[in-house]
Amino acid sequence: MVFDYNQYYTTTLIHSIIKISIVVVLIVIFIIVHGIFSKQKGSIFAYLIILYICFSLIISAIGNLKYGIHLIQENEKDYISIIGEIQNIERVKHSSRYYYEGEAVGDASIVTINGEKLYFMTIGDLEIGDYIEVEYLPKSTFVLKVELFTGF
Repeated sequence: MVFDYNQYYTTTLIHSIIKISIVVVLIVIFIIVHGIFSKQKGSIFAYLIILYICFSLIISAIGNLKYGIHLIQENEKDYISIIGEIQNIERVKHSSRYYYEGEAVGDASIVTINGEKLYFMTIGDLEIGDYIEVEYLPKSTFVLKVELFTGF
């Protein structure tokens, strides 16, 4: 399985920056509107909706930006290859949906291989104990390629 570097870049870095920008704009608009109409009581429902939208966007952006921020300094040619046994698989909370060969594949996972925690999609039947070879970016830990070994 080969994953697209550009999709990681777009989804975890660019989309996160856009979400944070939207939050900043909403907060500025809220401050301006609240300042202009501070003598009148605003709708608590409107404030709660804005707060909910901002909170949701920030949680989503931080979950992705935590890994994607490293792509500013990394290039898809900077990968490292390792071969090892899958020791643990855990889902990434608040991750974006990813696409593999044009189809949505779900949320990301952190997979521990030989003590290294790597970020990638667990497409197929990867399980703890499987031996795999991966190519990954060392700072962001994004896996670009996965190959399952059989017969171990």
